[in-house]
Amino acid sequence: MGLSGRAEAYINKFAAMDCKEIGLILREAQAELFLAQKKYQAALEMLAPISADTSLQEHHKKRIDLLLLEAAIYQESGSDGEALPRLRKALEIEDADKYIRSFVDRGNAMYDLFAKLIKMLRKRNDSDLLDRAEKFADWFNRKNKAIAKGSKTSWIELLSNRELEVLKLLADGLSYGETADTLCISLSTVKKHTGNLYDKLNAKSRMQAVNIAKANKLIE
Repeated sequence: MGLSGRAEAYINKFAAMDCKEIGLILREAQAELFLAQKKYQAALEMLAPISADTSLQEHHKKRIDLLLLEAAIYQESGSDGEALPRLRKALEIEDADKYIRSFVDRGNAMYDLFAKLIKMLRKRNDSDLLDRAEKFADWFNRKNKAIAKGSKTSWIELLSNRELEVLKLLADGLSYGETADTLCISLSTVKKHTGNLYDKLNAKSRMQAVNIAKANKLIE
């Protein structure tokens, strides 16, 4: 199911519910539909109340999703000058790499926008953000290569080497602290990698992540 299909499913499921969170989801979903229908101004107007909601500043994933949706709308309407600043803002969010799937799931159009952003960052010698942008662009390339080879593309296939190391140690029963000591990294870094693992494996616990990994022969 594509993004517009998921958007329509959300609308049908939550239309009768009344709460702020569901209201935000409905607006975002409706904006996705307007984007698919090429109703760009209507999509932006639908998102305007969310963009103005300062209470969402601490909700990093919601902010990233919103910025990327706005960037996609401007990009498809031919306004890269408006799209690029929004992609940049999404990348600048502190833990954006935890939500890399939000970027890559937007497909090749977003990859094209990344290419333009990287070119701009190189011209401005913005090395810090350039490193992150190039890392994200590499994820697009890895996913596309998997598709080109005819393999079943999955976020499981896109686990980094470090994430696999953390996964194997957790599967062996090591605690977060023991895993950090074994890999000579900080406890917070272990927790960050674990969070990424849960997201990519669509798992909610260590046991579930380990079982999924074993089922896909990532670990013994």
